[in-house]
Amino acid sequence: MDQLKQLKSKFLGSILGSVIGDSWGARYEGKYYGSFRVEDFQLVGGMYTDDSEMMKGVLQSLISNMGEFNGSHMANTFVKNYDYRRGYGPGTISVLMKIKEGHKWDQPAKEVFDGTGSFGNGAAMRICPVGLLYNDNLEKLIEIADQVSTITHTHPLGREGAVLQAYSVALAVQSNPRTFEPIDFIEKLQSIPYKLSSVYQKKLEKIHTYLISPPSREKAIRELGVDVAAPDSVPIAIYNFLNDPTNFYEVLHSSISCGGDTDTIACMSGAIAGAFLGLEKIPKNWLDIQEENDLFRQLAEELFELFIDKKT
Repeated sequence: MDQLKQLKSKFLGSILGSVIGDSWGARYEGKYYGSFRVEDFQLVGGMYTDDSEMMKGVLQSLISNMGEFNGSHMANTFVKNYDYRRGYGPGTISVLMKIKEGHKWDQPAKEVFDGTGSFGNGAAMRICPVGLLYNDNLEKLIEIADQVSTITHTHPLGREGAVLQAYSVALAVQSNPRTFEPIDFIEKLQSIPYKLSSVYQKKLEKIHTYLISPPSREKAIRELGVDVAAPDSVPIAIYNFLNDPTNFYEVLHSSISCGGDTDTIACMSGAIAGAFLGLEKIPKNWLDIQEENDLFRQLAEELFELFIDKKT
């Protein structure tokens, strides 16, 4: 496979890997580790949640605006796409309804949770298109990821989680599976040119330690977290990828079997694994039954073409 085809495969693998992780994980959301058995995905259909619906909005807006962030356009794209059946969180619903009523796009998110803003994982779950489009411009990636987050998540922990997830996707795009070293990956994340709060720094250090001396599954879940808060879900998504980076199935299986916010954790780990392995490593029969597979594939292809156009 030549370099350009391989890169395109990584773009498609990340977007579709994210949607598949979301769809598969949604069936197990809220369950506790050890209380359930993850069934073979080949037996189930793939209806996605708000995670993928919002990522679709990020894709559509970035493509429409030639890769630049247009807050009003993206926010209103979120509103246009909004389908309450997808399982949106109450904070995001409140933000989108106020934008729909005519509030300026960057105001409602500042008002939720008594004015502190949300530190949930709703910004991180949708951010992989930014990691793909700016995988070769990490300064711009950080800027755009932070801006995209603020439509719904203004708390620093929510924004940092999105930046960290986008950066992980970018590193996965740049990585060669034949020479990949998980330790190098986590050390690059620890050296991200962006100020991370101590909670993220400590969890990245735990992942570094785990890669050298693997913990029990229970300890990893307890110390990294599997909750809807960004600091309690972004780190374990990264760890689940690094724990078995060459096997897309196992990345998703481990992300879902840990319980908790399974759709978003699998969505994020699927985005990283897909960016690393490429579309060819995702079973075709999974893709065939995925809801709106053709639409997400088309958007991923358009994002890739935009990336190429911006380089020439």
